[in-house]
Amino acid sequence: MHILFVDESGSAPEADKATSQPFFVLGGIVIPEDIWAKMAADLARVKAHYAIEGEIKWRNFAPDKGGNPHALSHLSVGIQFADMVAGAVFRAFKAQDARFADQIKESFRTSPSGVIEGFGLVKFPKVW
Repeated sequence: MHILFVDESGSAPEADKATSQPFFVLGGIVIPEDIWAKMAADLARVKAHYAIEGEIKWRNFAPDKGGNPHALSHLSVGIQFADMVAGAVFRAFKAQDARFADQIKESFRTSPSGVIEGFGLVKFPKVW
């Protein structure tokens, strides 16, 4: 069995405000059941190393270390990983800072020729 977790980053803008906030990311992660326990242990180790209590967010690793735990999603390892995926992609497009996205890029689904666009990353509208 595979487990899918999805989380968002950014806010979907109203139609008349799309040019001022053109980015909304819906990110996800698929975790095979047989590695679930290892991922949970790895996440607990990262949280202990960085002294993060509660929910871990991608922004915990951003330069300003902003963001406080605010939901029970800290109880879901999958949601926390999905948040980090969505946040990394959002930051790559909104702030042109791909440091985080580049670290996970090889995990994205690709075409047989290695293209991510349209396979592991879909943009609407297609031109930003």
